[in-house]
Amino acid sequence: MIKKIPHTFALIFYIIIFAAILTWIIPGGEFDKETITVNNSKREVIIADSYHWVENKPQTWEIFSAFFKGFVDKAEIIIFIFMVGGAFMIVGKSRAIDAGIFTFLNMTSKLEKVKLLRF
Repeated sequence: MIKKIPHTFALIFYIIIFAAILTWIIPGGEFDKETITVNNSKREVIIADSYHWVENKPQTWEIFSAFFKGFVDKAEIIIFIFMVGGAFMIVGKSRAIDAGIFTFLNMTSKLEKVKLLRF
């Protein structure tokens, strides 16, 4: 019997549940940060040896909205991935690469005796 892999969204939801359970087990902590300017660009960097414990914030019902909040917060990246994937799909469906390779092989087949361009 072949084991069926769960759907991608189910796997992501399992990971979210696991992370929410860990918020009840692992104590909370954070580093202090400072803002520095490098080449007229401000950045936040952590201060070495500044780790300290903070109050734990265990997650409960927030796990059901985490998936949607993640989509909203990272919409730019998701749209970019869709655009790149769509571009690859268009090139693949149009078979433009295949046609280019076929044309190249036809053009260089005449030079086969010379073995100049063809491998």
